[in-house]
Amino acid sequence: MWGIILRNEKGFVPVESGDLMKVVVFGDSITKGVFVEEEQAFPKLVEAKTGLTVIGRGVPGNTTAQALMRFESDVLALDPDAVIIEFGMNDHFLVAEDQHKVAPKEFRANLRTMVAGAKAAGIRPFLMTIHPVIEGDDAHCYYSRHKQEFYLPFGGANSLIELYNTIIRDCAEETSADLIDVASCFAEALCKGVLLEELLFNLKNSDLNDGVHPTALGHELYAQAVVDVFKAASLY
Repeated sequence: MWGIILRNEKGFVPVESGDLMKVVVFGDSITKGVFVEEEQAFPKLVEAKTGLTVIGRGVPGNTTAQALMRFESDVLALDPDAVIIEFGMNDHFLVAEDQHKVAPKEFRANLRTMVAGAKAAGIRPFLMTIHPVIEGDDAHCYYSRHKQEFYLPFGGANSLIELYNTIIRDCAEETSADLIDVASCFAEALCKGVLLEELLFNLKNSDLNDGVHPTALGHELYAQAVVDVFKAASLY
């Protein structure tokens, strides 16, 4: 695919080519861009901002366990140069007291399996953290769909999301995968005065009692996080 390939500790880095680099974004409903137009979802925004070929492969509701079953067809079969792996929003949540949809240990193992599979195929892996949610209450946002009492011992849903983000960061370091730290980008935006209610769909900006999925502005943050990492890595 590439004229000259340089291998380093991160994997394959294209340094000369007449073709556009191809990137697969492998994830869940965030990658799919539910509630926004396709052109507003972060995979298409990255394509527009970089000129790279970006293929979104997001399945709403997917966990890392489910993603492993489609890794070959949705990533390897497309023969990309790089893959962005975006999961955690469906893995972390509690289906019962102290019972995650995908337990932290399994989540870590699944990420490592995907990174190893990508590297074995000569695909450069990028692990992506996820954003905080609007927790709300029994009638609003996240807790309108997830029992709040399950989350209290952990300090709330966002504490669990941060736990899974820590796993993502640790996994990136342990496997020498690149990290796209969206969570840190959201935190920086919030420190600058941007409201989480502007970045996620909720009843203040739509008719959606959601609190989880990014608005067009939220997708802009995701896209900029990708663009900054790709630029630092000289991928475009």
